[in-house]
Amino acid sequence: MDEREGNGEDVVYDRALLLHGAKRNEVLTLEEIRRYGSDSFGDAEYVRIYGMPPAQWYGRGIRLLGRTAVECTRDALADLIGSDIASLAAKMPSTSSFTVIDPFAGSCNTLYWVLRHLVKAEGIAFELDPLVYALSNRNIAFLDQKIELVQGDYQTLLENRNIPADRGVVVFVAPPWGTALDERVGLDLRRTTPPIGEVVSRIGRTFSGQPLLFATQVYEKVNPASLADVRALVDWSELRIYRLNDEGRNHGILLATRGGLRRPRATSHVSICASQESCATLKSGRTGASHGGRQKSAWSQWGASVRTCAFPAGSRSGWLRHLGAYAIPSPTEAGGNAMSGLSHWQLDGSAPDLYERYLVPAITVKWAADLVERAGVRAEEKVLDVACGTGIVARLASRRTGHGRVTGLDLNKGMLAVARTVSGGDGTIEFIEGSALDLPFAAGAFDVVLCQLGLQFFPDQKKALREMRRVLLPGGRLAVSVYSPIEKTPGAHAFVQALDRVFGSEASRIKRGEHSFCAARDLEELLRDAAFEDVEVDTVVQRIAFPSVLDYVRFQLLATPMAVLLGGRPESERQALIDEVASQVEGMSDPTMLQRGEFSFPQEAYIGTASAPG
Repeated sequence: MDEREGNGEDVVYDRALLLHGAKRNEVLTLEEIRRYGSDSFGDAEYVRIYGMPPAQWYGRGIRLLGRTAVECTRDALADLIGSDIASLAAKMPSTSSFTVIDPFAGSCNTLYWVLRHLVKAEGIAFELDPLVYALSNRNIAFLDQKIELVQGDYQTLLENRNIPADRGVVVFVAPPWGTALDERVGLDLRRTTPPIGEVVSRIGRTFSGQPLLFATQVYEKVNPASLADVRALVDWSELRIYRLNDEGRNHGILLATRGGLRRPRATSHVSICASQESCATLKSGRTGASHGGRQKSAWSQWGASVRTCAFPAGSRSGWLRHLGAYAIPSPTEAGGNAMSGLSHWQLDGSAPDLYERYLVPAITVKWAADLVERAGVRAEEKVLDVACGTGIVARLASRRTGHGRVTGLDLNKGMLAVARTVSGGDGTIEFIEGSALDLPFAAGAFDVVLCQLGLQFFPDQKKALREMRRVLLPGGRLAVSVYSPIEKTPGAHAFVQALDRVFGSEASRIKRGEHSFCAARDLEELLRDAAFEDVEVDTVVQRIAFPSVLDYVRFQLLATPMAVLLGGRPESERQALIDEVASQVEGMSDPTMLQRGEFSFPQEAYIGTASAPG
């Protein structure tokens, strides 16, 4: 007998045992729920559902079958899915109320979270399996959301449903994956039970007269052909992957619209989040910043040339000059109203070291690994990392190239010095000083160009992208990432609000400049305008964590150009300000961001891949 069939301590509580083995149709004990989390994910609290950890929901009388424990969407993921669905649903025309349909209810946890985010909504769920239905119907009775769970096949039951034409229809599509998921090769959307395309087509026919918003749960790796089949059935779609688990074991959603509902297009190729609540589209080049060559100032010590953004005339700091990697008000442009000494401030010698030591492992290494993976860097290839900073992307790429050549380019001498030190100086990576707007390389010099979280700062993004295309070989590959609106990264959003409260209404402009892209479409259009081909842009979420709120605030104010806010102040005052900002951030943070003494939150970015014309 296989050890999975036994009851001893050597039994491994994993997907195979609970989904296909002896525990498939058994109601799990609390200890078994916790063992599944520990054995499979190293976290006994892994199966968090309905906003509660296992002990809490189990204590309320909620129970799960083995297969439901595997297939249910846990809270961290369901919360993100619900938030993204609600954000897109809010754009549905002439709609103030919603009906959310879940054809394959299972535990109903995702539906529960969608309803938490989507106001004036009711939920209808269908479950064919009598065992799952009985337990889930009992479980949702303990919840505070209006969910109608119906036993039977959604196909026939939905046809008899009359949903008023003035209600928006949202459909969460997550049929059982079963053998459709092979964790090594990914999820085949044609082999789910039933196939995803069949579900989208049938519901599309049933509600052919109404705009529909589909949210299909997917795995980090998706069979490309099956994904293309589903996308062909809808008017618009966007794939989002949430980095909550180990690399290769993450989930996401394919957001899609059909029947006249399309996501609004940006009105400009370049946009910036100009306030906490909205994005204002802006044109580049309004402040007269140089678009070519090097830009000499204290801020060029921070890196590649940055995008110029225009703010309304008459604001306290006037126009912003973007020199280096972050934006600062120029005293001459601000009419003397800017903070004294801003244009003369530069990082002390330890700041790049602090950045590499603390912010790289906490934040940028995760995005770097994702970017290199998406670019598909291979042995012997020549790779360029634009705006390389302390070189984490270049180092990860170098591990793949073997005897290939990796070059990192940046304007920041201090960051480049750290990059050379950390890389070991073994000659596998060359770090050089240069501008993204005038790359010092011959045409066709590289197989791959990477640019992580730097494009948003370039004063002429189109020119920078054209330069990247120029130095690529025909058919060469580009991978570029930028942060999404700051509201999608709750830790950073709380931080900028705290900065404005403590230092004044414009203190957060530097940080907000990191989040200047308002939509994935903005990046997609920039790439197409630069004559790239095979353009794809995904919205990706990583979970980042710091030891505490105080550590996060301290690193932001000491290891980035935001240290300008503390410049020239006595040490006692500096520490008091750091403590006050940390206190404000903690007060504005959701309790889920403050668990186990850490400061942890989702961080969202747009990641684009493309190829040079072949």
